[in-house]
Amino acid sequence: MTKVTVLGAGAAGLAVAAQLKAAGVDCAVLERGPGVATSWRGRVVGPGNSGAEIATDLAEGGAASVSLAIRTPPHIIRRETAGWPAQMNGILLSRLPERLFNTMAAAAARAEMPDLRPYGIDRPSEGLKTRLRTSRYVPLQDVGIVRDIMAGRVRPVAAVQAFTETSVLLADGTTAQPDAVIAATGYGTGLRDLFDDPSLIDETGVPLVHGGAAARPGLYFMGYDVTLGGMLRQAAIEARRVARTIRKHTA
Repeated sequence: MTKVTVLGAGAAGLAVAAQLKAAGVDCAVLERGPGVATSWRGRVVGPGNSGAEIATDLAEGGAASVSLAIRTPPHIIRRETAGWPAQMNGILLSRLPERLFNTMAAAAARAEMPDLRPYGIDRPSEGLKTRLRTSRYVPLQDVGIVRDIMAGRVRPVAAVQAFTETSVLLADGTTAQPDAVIAATGYGTGLRDLFDDPSLIDETGVPLVHGGAAARPGLYFMGYDVTLGGMLRQAAIEARRVARTIRKHTA
């Protein structure tokens, strides 16, 4: 019986493992356990979904001071409106031309979200769909960060420029002395460290062939498509494709 190894126990890895199991294919999931850091006085670097939710959790958990370091102003959307999830808008509108999508997204943001410029967060200068295409960026879904910023529980500050032994240096020339710094700055794929073949991966570290087809015989990549329809949904779609392909070649 053919055995399949899945590297990574994130959403994509677990999804494809479940599909393989359902298809009767034996597989093993390999993962390197992460660490967790918390503090009463913290600085969170990166205003993405992870950084914003960590900042909100710390603020609501009673942290004495929470700052959110921002280099690029985020696109902020409501997670849902009157029970309608933002993910559905991404699915329904994703095929619109980029310029039209950007215009509609900006108008919706002005109508739905408070103006956070008085609190230190500028409006994005680059359109939402443009940033998705050029930077693999998804918007920040608000689960409390806007409320906490306006209430003063989370304070936006300038981007982190450097560190000393005791301080954090910010891009505006100010300094801070937090008890802990949480870097929620995104991640790279790390694939260049695993594969010697440069023809597998593009200049951003993303596999050139992924999401269903085999990049090489017996080698599949999935979970690298960043979509406005939701990463978990996309991972489930790709997991079914990969499982069908593997099942076909191992039957």
